[in-house]
Amino acid sequence: MALVTSSLVQTPQSVRVVVIGSGPSGIAAATRLVEAGFNDVLLLEAESRVGGRIYTIPFADSVIDLGAQWCHGEKNNAVYEMLQRLNLLNLLETTGDTYFKFKCVRSNKDIVPDNVVSKLTEIFYQIIPSREDELKSYEGSTGAIMTEMFWKEIDKLPEKPDRTVVKEYFETAKKSNLSLEAADTMFEVSPSNSLQFEISEGDQNLNWKDKGYQTFLNLLLKTDDYKTNLGLLEDKIQVCQRVKHIEWRHEDGIKITLFSGKIIVADHVVCTTSLGVLKESHKSLFQPSLPLSKIRAIEGLELGTVNKFFLEFEKPFEPVDWVGFNFLWLEEDLMALRETERFWLENVFGFYRVAHQPRLMQGWIVGRHARYMETLSEKEVLEALMWLLRKFFSRPVPEPIKFTRTQWYTNCNFRGTYSLRTMYTDELRTGAWDLAAPLLDDDGKPIVQFAGEATNSHHFGTVHGATESGWREADRLIHFYQKKSFTNLTIPCFETFNNKYETTMALVTSSLVQTPQSVRVVVIGSGPSGIAAATRLVEAGFNDVLLLEAESRVGGRIYTIPFADSVIDLGAQWCHGEKNNAVYEMLQRLNLLNLLETTGDTYFKFKCVRSNKDIVPDNVVSKLTEIFYQIIPSREDELKSYEGSAVHKGKRFLSPGNQHELEPVLKAPYSLLLYPSKTSVPLETTKQQIISGSVTPLGPPGTFTLVLIDGTWPQAKAIYASSPLLHRMRQVKLIAAGCSDYIIRTQPTEGCLSTLETAAQSLALLEDRPELRELLVKP
Repeated sequence: MALVTSSLVQTPQSVRVVVIGSGPSGIAAATRLVEAGFNDVLLLEAESRVGGRIYTIPFADSVIDLGAQWCHGEKNNAVYEMLQRLNLLNLLETTGDTYFKFKCVRSNKDIVPDNVVSKLTEIFYQIIPSREDELKSYEGSTGAIMTEMFWKEIDKLPEKPDRTVVKEYFETAKKSNLSLEAADTMFEVSPSNSLQFEISEGDQNLNWKDKGYQTFLNLLLKTDDYKTNLGLLEDKIQVCQRVKHIEWRHEDGIKITLFSGKIIVADHVVCTTSLGVLKESHKSLFQPSLPLSKIRAIEGLELGTVNKFFLEFEKPFEPVDWVGFNFLWLEEDLMALRETERFWLENVFGFYRVAHQPRLMQGWIVGRHARYMETLSEKEVLEALMWLLRKFFSRPVPEPIKFTRTQWYTNCNFRGTYSLRTMYTDELRTGAWDLAAPLLDDDGKPIVQFAGEATNSHHFGTVHGATESGWREADRLIHFYQKKSFTNLTIPCFETFNNKYETTMALVTSSLVQTPQSVRVVVIGSGPSGIAAATRLVEAGFNDVLLLEAESRVGGRIYTIPFADSVIDLGAQWCHGEKNNAVYEMLQRLNLLNLLETTGDTYFKFKCVRSNKDIVPDNVVSKLTEIFYQIIPSREDELKSYEGSAVHKGKRFLSPGNQHELEPVLKAPYSLLLYPSKTSVPLETTKQQIISGSVTPLGPPGTFTLVLIDGTWPQAKAIYASSPLLHRMRQVKLIAAGCSDYIIRTQPTEGCLSTLETAAQSLALLEDRPELRELLVKP
């Protein structure tokens, strides 16, 4: 076999610097390095094209941008300032009032008066910028303060508009704002998202006329057309090269394995993959695992989804004097929509004209519905959009002659559009600074560096932020080798410089190398377990024992300090019990039980004071305390046999052929499917109907089994559609769902529960135990 397969063994390619990803950050990093004399640079791109989230394609009379579309601002904007230096500002033009002078059309086809729309728009877009000081001290989400402040401003108006229309406008305006934040809901967005982002002064919607954002890639690469000539990176970019593993502590350097099987060994890696890719694959991508601070940043920061629709009509869309329009849903129409397969249209907030494309209309969709939309066929999406337009317009809406949409989330090389800071980000106390921090070797050399818009602390979500991050990491590497050269030595060639000073550096730094300490047994941690282990070893004759403690004191979670007239225990406080208690029995052996005393009834003879200052009678407190503390100890036999609700967790559910293990559960007579299909019936009444006989059960009496599919999950439809077993089950739904109590991540609508809450409430109904919901969902 060795002879047969030896010809297939690949010799690893050796490269000094590998840049992963050819978006603006990757290209910015690679071109900066090449211009600084780093010639051995290789850029790996997983897609079949260069550009990342800059993606310009021919469409209709010109081009469209499927990704980045505008240059946001002028001052302190790397994109704008590059054009300014090159005297090429004529490549940009303002988009004007397209996204501020829109019409608002209600689902009953009424058009909201312009003066009302203008006033509401003015109020909405001044809420956050005008309240920076309030945001700094506000403890809730951006959605919460936005709602609070918006209605305060509405109530100040001398002429009160129709509150129903105002509410409809506000719901749509929030969706429009989500296209800037890239969030699922404003209630998950942290105020830090606005406070950390630095707006570049100037026009925020500068478009690229009829050339598209690809123009900027040409400028970075110093070429006229990067699709035919890659300029500075000619022969340095390899497309369709998806990275599988990065072994960043490999003895030969950094070992990069591609899905093709190819292996590359590098001295440095600049990783510019999207945050979405890192979220999905960092555990398998990096070996060894990334540092905890890096993982916390990857998990804490969020990458949202915003998608676009482009419809080309034979003639300009009428009315031709409308620059754009937003959809305002009447509540009854919205409720009806949510019961249909086109529920995702709720998050399509509007359509607008495209610069230099008079026959085009561009639509936007945000959040979880944007992700779901990607799973549908192009035909289904277009049919739904045409239904939407005809729902809102009185005049006939012609069929488009061409249509396309974006699919950023389902593309495994992106998994979303741009990043944001959520309430969870704040909870983890992380941010772009942790994501941007490089992985260093023992000598402080950058091994793996991270760039991309999500690593930019102040310009995240933008091309200029991505570009800045690429330059930042290139400069980090350049400065490292400049500093290594001791004096003002320049680097005409990276390879020559490194070889020339390799021996010198070894001599200079050799005095700093520490000789490792040799110890037979190391105990880590000086809490009671660590001290117990170390002292037992020493007493047994193990003299070469070293105990390491991270704190500046010994004791761990035993922590006694002087306080008031004596001492207090900040950690462990009591010796719990006597028999089979190592602490008590040690004192007993040493005849030192006088060191202990009983605390008595302190924690059982307490008073209970109500928030209205009333004191609960002692006899009531005593009886309740007696009952409460006897619940578990007195029911040992019941606990041993108690099964509660059984939960079955599947591994892979998509393929009908893989469901044979679940077949007995799915076919059970009293199995119910909780899924919001057209044929679903209320769970609240189903159990009683079966028991009473008004509904024929699917078999003899038995235990109810509940199978729950999250209808908001993009893959739910595919799971349901692929399984004949699921179709045959009795399908149920919750009617009186109530409001979600889940505060970490707000639900998309008032009547929507989290998956856990839904399961808990369903089980509470099936078991006739109303208290079960609280027991299952409480922290």
